[in-house]
Amino acid sequence: MKKFPNFQLKTISEEKKIRLKQWLNLYNLDKKLQKLEQTSNDLDFEPLSEFERALYNKKIKKLIRKFDTTVNVGDIRLLPSKFLQKIDQPRYFAVLRTWNQEFLIAPFSKYKIPATQGEMETEKEHFSLKNLELWNTMIAPELSLQQSWKVDTLSQRDIENGLAVFNFILTGEKLDVAVEKRTGMAIYKPYDPRITYQDEETNIFMPFREKIDSDMELLNTIFSIEENENFKYNNFQLAAADTNDEISSVGIFTSTQHLITSLETNKFPQTIKAEVIDFEPDEEKLSWEISKDANINSIDTVFILDSKKHKIIGFGEVKQITENPKIVLKDLLDTIDDISYKDIYILVVKQ
Repeated sequence: MKKFPNFQLKTISEEKKIRLKQWLNLYNLDKKLQKLEQTSNDLDFEPLSEFERALYNKKIKKLIRKFDTTVNVGDIRLLPSKFLQKIDQPRYFAVLRTWNQEFLIAPFSKYKIPATQGEMETEKEHFSLKNLELWNTMIAPELSLQQSWKVDTLSQRDIENGLAVFNFILTGEKLDVAVEKRTGMAIYKPYDPRITYQDEETNIFMPFREKIDSDMELLNTIFSIEENENFKYNNFQLAAADTNDEISSVGIFTSTQHLITSLETNKFPQTIKAEVIDFEPDEEKLSWEISKDANINSIDTVFILDSKKHKIIGFGEVKQITENPKIVLKDLLDTIDDISYKDIYILVVKQ
């Protein structure tokens, strides 16, 4: 009679069983607290008036420091709430590796105890920075990470251990005993509550993943533009020509393909004028006002171009605050101290 190989299941240590029980207690307690919070939200409170909300937001903005735009391996960074699906506590991520101007990042779990083999306990003391989700890693361009704040630094040992766990997830390569002890238990059953937990964690960071995808597409478009010969040598016909220094030019493209085709054929749409409104007091961002007849809106992609150097120097966004739309400088890739406003060419790509 044919014999089958003598497979043996890995013995689970008592320590890991205890830690899993502790994690389950934390998870269940958190669920109960969330239900209590939902009940309290059903209570009637008098809403703030529009003036009170504006005043409150203005005060809050003054308390918030600017983003830390220099990104390095080892950074522990705080995400803005706009990149989270659900805001129940501050959420952080660690920068583990970089290559080709892209970064491997891993979020920290809201629970300090590793839930699965893909989570690892760090050397940090604070519960918010205690547990890395290596199963939930993302590859992001620097542009995406620049909209966050550096709050701490991961130790070199935690970086190396985190990368080892990440490699274990991808390849199954055996972990050192010391590192393996810092991880959680494997999931063996399809109804394990940790599967639900992983789905919840994935969803929480979904807006950030969408931003990363959007920024990747944006950077690929920029690469296509800057590699284009017409972009390098064409002299743009600027609406701001022969006018004062407070006027820039806007070219509106119906799609990304329209922009690429324009560069390939050297045929560009007629530009319109954009008047510089200097800086917004609350946001300290350069902005332009354009005609209300311009068919643009907040979902459109905006590039800010130095027409003399033929170089993308930043990104903008459309804001419909008054009757006339405004274009606000959002992310700056290069200095604009030595650029005349009339040499700025704003490319708006309809979405």
